[in-house]
Amino acid sequence: GRSSAVLSGVAHHTPTETSRTLDDQLGVSCFVKCENMQRMGAFKFRGAYTAVNHYLNDADGKELKGVLTYSSGNHAQAIALASTKTLGIPSTIIMPTDAPTLKLKATQEYGGNVVF
Repeated sequence: GRSSAVLSGVAHHTPTETSRTLDDQLGVSCFVKCENMQRMGAFKFRGAYTAVNHYLNDADGKELKGVLTYSSGNHAQAIALASTKTLGIPSTIIMPTDAPTLKLKATQEYGGNVVF
């Protein structure tokens, strides 16, 4: 689909695995999508990149000056990685003061401007 084309060469193609143990315990065939192997370790990158890319390409000639979001976790990292580090668009992430330090540092390392 359209998202696949947008993400081609940007997002990792993550494997889908099976587990006989899960199948036996749950009584169904289980398929596990390994999104922990995605960029920044979560599926959120796919949505963040697709959304920012959409606005970038659908701005009717207007310059996209930045992206603003509120998050204390994976969404914050995904927006910073997709917008700032990958597409070169400044991102500002509003985080609560008790956001996990690991998430805060990762967001900043991806280029997000974090404010509390």
